[in-house]
Amino acid sequence: MIALTQYLIRYSIIQPIIKQYNFDLMMSHLDFFLLSLSTIMIAAAGYVINDYFDVKIDKVNKPKDVIIDRHIKRRVAMGAHIVINTIGLLLGAYVSYKVGNLYLIALHAFAAFSLWYYSTNFKYDLFIGNFVIALMAAFVPLIVGLYEVPLLNKWAFEYFQLNKIDSDFNFNHVAYYTIGFSIFAFLMTFARGITKDCADINGDSRYDASTITIKYGDGVAKFITNVFYFLTISGLVTIHILFLRDFITLGYISLLCLLLVFAIFKTAKARNRKEYLSVSNLNKIISIIGILYALIFPIILKKFIG
Repeated sequence: MIALTQYLIRYSIIQPIIKQYNFDLMMSHLDFFLLSLSTIMIAAAGYVINDYFDVKIDKVNKPKDVIIDRHIKRRVAMGAHIVINTIGLLLGAYVSYKVGNLYLIALHAFAAFSLWYYSTNFKYDLFIGNFVIALMAAFVPLIVGLYEVPLLNKWAFEYFQLNKIDSDFNFNHVAYYTIGFSIFAFLMTFARGITKDCADINGDSRYDASTITIKYGDGVAKFITNVFYFLTISGLVTIHILFLRDFITLGYISLLCLLLVFAIFKTAKARNRKEYLSVSNLNKIISIIGILYALIFPIILKKFIG
């Protein structure tokens, strides 16, 4: 999903937009592959360390799916986390160096640290754990723009200077599209996180986790989850009204809104772990459909925007 999202953002959103101005992508295909691989590695390390610290809780919530202590020794898991994280950070440092902005390595380091700290501390703090994971999901599409847009702006500036053209043109508007996908990812991931807390209440409560569900009850958790779904619907409708007014986008957004309304209904009706997990899976499907909008964006750009 990380690779799919980042490649769609790069080749189906950013590239078609800048092609309109006879510009092309600045990062090489190899460098972008390494950037995506770095993101995947850091996320994978986050999953490993999360499973490492969640062994006891997972034995209660999903005993059949526990891997650490059953198929993999704890020290092996910790070693794998360190190795995978290190590779991810080194790849991030290399790509940051290649694009001439070493400050960008701070994003990779922040993600790695946040996922570690989430597993050890934030996960058991009200709201913060869900916020951190949602923020990491938002970084997946956003980091593509953070690497590419500054390079495009630098290239454009040098081009205009070389040709003695007086222009303050830049590609900052490209970033708005990546930010839109990032906000969508943030809202959907936050909602899914609260839903999973509802599903995992037995194990979480046994080991003193402090989730919204445990502290305020599943009624409040459902309400907050549906607020995030409502915000997502509102954002999609606003995007259509203000920016993408074509009928293809209208149909796509209508489908997403219908599915989100269904998710709101299923969330309100959920009563047990199986039903909460069903809502979580529906959330994933909606998220994938939302990301796949990038596939039809070049058509929309060509017919209605360009």
